[in-house]
Amino acid sequence: MADLSPEDILQDVLRELVEIRRGMAALSRQMAEAASKMEAKQAPQPPPVQPNVEMAVSKMQEAAERIDAVIQKALEELAYQREILLEELRRRDALCEALLERVASLQGYLEKAQSGR
Repeated sequence: MADLSPEDILQDVLRELVEIRRGMAALSRQMAEAASKMEAKQAPQPPPVQPNVEMAVSKMQEAAERIDAVIQKALEELAYQREILLEELRRRDALCEALLERVASLQGYLEKAQSGR
């Protein structure tokens, strides 16, 4: 993962989030199907489905909040890494600029030395 750019990491995290949301939607459909099957089997007695549905929704919301917290933490880490990379690029650019100035100065000195012969 160290070889990936921050953008690639963010894209991977977002893809995983989409997959998790798809999985949650599929789980929700399965829960609805299971609830309807249970209702069909227990038609004479009203099943206590409401508290179970509320509990399932609550657990799904908690899971979504945990996922959002993980994503937020990953985004903060990516922003931090991006700042470090940008600072390194600024340092590199400053060094390159200083080297170019030195090369230009040396080239000027060589030209003067050659023309003085």
